[in-house]
Amino acid sequence: MKRHLRIFAIALLALPLIGAKFWESKNYKEWSEKECLDLLAKSPWCFTNSFGQLDRIGMSSANIPGSTQSGQAGETASGPTWGERESIITFDFRLMSAKPVRAALARLQMIKNPDVPGIEERIDQYVNSDPGNEIVFQVIFSVKPKGDSSAHDILEFLRRAALADFHGTTYLASDRSVPLTAYIPPSERNPNPAFVFSRVDPEGKPYFTGQEKSISLRSALKINTKGKLRQFDIFFQMKPKDMKFQERFEM
Repeated sequence: MKRHLRIFAIALLALPLIGAKFWESKNYKEWSEKECLDLLAKSPWCFTNSFGQLDRIGMSSANIPGSTQSGQAGETASGPTWGERESIITFDFRLMSAKPVRAALARLQMIKNPDVPGIEERIDQYVNSDPGNEIVFQVIFSVKPKGDSSAHDILEFLRRAALADFHGTTYLASDRSVPLTAYIPPSERNPNPAFVFSRVDPEGKPYFTGQEKSISLRSALKINTKGKLRQFDIFFQMKPKDMKFQERFEM
């Protein structure tokens, strides 16, 4: 009887590991390429909003919707018909100030460049760097089908945009709202733009502690694409209870 109890106790101790995410159970230097890409695509620190658009390319009697729902591809009652082409515009957001995101990006570099002298030391410094008092989201966009002219329009907007273009529309929110404090446009060194928010209030106290039920990001990107002004209503919700890495709240 005692032997069976011991086995049962060992099995219970093992249960939490069965459901553990790989970033909870493995050192980042052991992550596979697939695991890194999975973290960057679908994890508590990475989010996606997609929008659909129908473009007239010939004679057609179908109605084209004016706007899309936040975070969802646009739809019509009957779907695309002859003379229309559907394009999908996707915005991905990576929480770069969160250690697991930096770890995934760093691990990918280690996998691709295993023989570079000193890479492991430099990678460690990058992963363990202090994000300071800033919360930083990298913004990555993609357009399908490849070659769609919307890609050029969006890139031009992101290159020319300034903080004023996001005033009043881009903020983090939980019990209170935290406005965007800086916008970093894409450059040759950093091809993807970034949203920057303050981590602390004027008194030096953190806006977010990890005890919140949820934290959301909202933005409204007003971009001229194919000669029409479109508004992309960005919204996603973060779950602080899931944003733990190495037993710390990471944001």
